[in-house]
Amino acid sequence: MQHVSPRSVIFRVMRAEVFPMSVEPVASPRAASSPRWRRPLGLAECLFWQLDRVLCGNFIATVELTGPVVEEDLAKGLEALVEAHPILRARIVEDAEVGRPCFEEVDAVPPTLIRVAAEPEALRRHWMREADLPIDESRAPLFRAHWASDGERTWVGLTFHHAIGDGDSSARLLSEWIRFLDEGVGPRPTLPPPAQESFYRPEAFGAADKATHLATVIADVRARIQGVAPGNVVPGLCERTTLTRELGYHEFELSSEQTESLVQACRRHGVTVHGALGAAYLGALHAEFLAPGQSVVLSLGSPVNLRNVRRGRVEADDVAVRLSGVVSRIRVSNEEDFWQLADTVTRDVRQQVEVGNAHLLHELVYAQHPPSLARESGLALLEGMRRFPWNSVLTNVGRMNILEHGRKLTVRRLGFYGAPTPSQALVMAISTCGGLQTHTVYDRQNLSPERATSLLRRFEERLLGVIDSGDVRAT
Repeated sequence: MQHVSPRSVIFRVMRAEVFPMSVEPVASPRAASSPRWRRPLGLAECLFWQLDRVLCGNFIATVELTGPVVEEDLAKGLEALVEAHPILRARIVEDAEVGRPCFEEVDAVPPTLIRVAAEPEALRRHWMREADLPIDESRAPLFRAHWASDGERTWVGLTFHHAIGDGDSSARLLSEWIRFLDEGVGPRPTLPPPAQESFYRPEAFGAADKATHLATVIADVRARIQGVAPGNVVPGLCERTTLTRELGYHEFELSSEQTESLVQACRRHGVTVHGALGAAYLGALHAEFLAPGQSVVLSLGSPVNLRNVRRGRVEADDVAVRLSGVVSRIRVSNEEDFWQLADTVTRDVRQQVEVGNAHLLHELVYAQHPPSLARESGLALLEGMRRFPWNSVLTNVGRMNILEHGRKLTVRRLGFYGAPTPSQALVMAISTCGGLQTHTVYDRQNLSPERATSLLRRFEERLLGVIDSGDVRAT
């Protein structure tokens, strides 16, 4: 297995449905004297930390609200988040004895609120700067907070170090902050999060021990990469692999009616929305860069919540990175029926979930390059990603039914942002709150604005084309 990484191949669909949250006052977990927690970063957390030392990997969650919001309440809400969640009171320190970085709880204060101009273009420029602005890991908390207001609308956002923030965790924390603003009640306190790999249990996948299961996964992955040949390239895409970026941005939105039509169409054809998004993007990528009928294997990946595998579900309430990826190799010629391609994506991911590939993916990565404190280890991981170039990231945070009609506030739009690595064309973050929305970030050095616009229009046209409603039009 050669340098497989969850961010190298990646069509990530992170399902964060409705987050369970308490609206009852609760006592602080720090009310009683308790020892401060410290633990090594889990394998996924360590991987994101290593990459971040080489190329900033922040993850951003934003929301647009209507209703009264004042700065004092925003600050109090941040204080409630830090008080409730141990991961927000932790910094990252290097530990030469264990050979890994460690989370270490310290006396943390909420981040200073950053005021941004309340103008859409200014906000977009701000989020692009945030995507490339490193977070000081030696200080807690490992996130930043932002807000803007024009009197009628308020925008708030959180920027996370990727070692603590993925689609699930960032969406949950943003949800809790919004509920505090609306109801004035803080989130229920959580315990210190265990390392991600602690959720792995071989018996959940029918294996007597870890070694047996690892051998099964290695055999499965090897079989899947047999179709990847040196000739499977996309000329003109990701030809530069420098550690500098020039970020561009594109957004798209479906109405709630269009979104429901898409969901119903997927149900009729027995595929997931995940599969439909993958089919729309793969078809668009092929049409934009390759000749009609040219058969090429394209790499996709999808994340799996390690606590919610179909067998051996683990119940836990904490905030931390909990996602891993599975890698799919899909042969595309641009002549496939849309729903056939969507079915291929759907079935491949389901099969890999059943095998349990995602649970051991990080161990396969570190079999080549064990966790290390050296900056060179991050460079080695990025180099491994380049073995599978021409990939894109589709991160579906899922449907979030939060405050569509709150006591004081209403959520109008959600946004999630991540930036691509050198071997990734773009990162498209997808969420649904009312209608499905996409926020796409790309590197202008690897994908020109003109080519990005053309590619994404093809994606949007293919998605709209499968919505079975004659009187529904694109927004």
